[in-house]
Amino acid sequence: MPSTPEEKGCYGVAQEEVYGPQFGMSDNSEFQDLFDAQSLLYEQVEKDPALVDTIKAWTSCLEGKGYPGFQKMPEPRNDVETKAAALRGYTITVGADGSTMYSSADGGNGAEVVPDPGKMAELKKYEIELALADYDCQGDYRNKSDEVRIALEKQFIIDHQAELDKFRDAQNAGR
Repeated sequence: MPSTPEEKGCYGVAQEEVYGPQFGMSDNSEFQDLFDAQSLLYEQVEKDPALVDTIKAWTSCLEGKGYPGFQKMPEPRNDVETKAAALRGYTITVGADGSTMYSSADGGNGAEVVPDPGKMAELKKYEIELALADYDCQGDYRNKSDEVRIALEKQFIIDHQAELDKFRDAQNAGR
């Protein structure tokens, strides 16, 4: 179980601040198969044949706007986060599931690195330009992605209704 802010990530730290230190501490191991299936569900969205051409068009559009090399939708955001972290003395590792882990160059001793204001201004400009290009290039990706995701989620519910009910009941019982 992650114990340091670096291990928890900002989402985990925020959950603990809002819900308390015991949030997420219940043993839900009996539902691991359900959680794994849910993770696969969201991976399926990006791999769905209905989106493959849309993602290729997005990649090509970004390349045409001067931003080559992006193959997956979260990559532009991850690129900016990685560059910002480097300016602050951190490295970011993005997991296969999209999760981010931060580690400081000082080994976690808490030495704050004040980023160079000029480099931060350059990064801000890059971030805005990349975000605008990304948005323009997405075209009808968002609508198609929503359609695919909703269809997959509906089928997921049908396929896993009994497990979802059991998980809901366990959560309502305080487990």
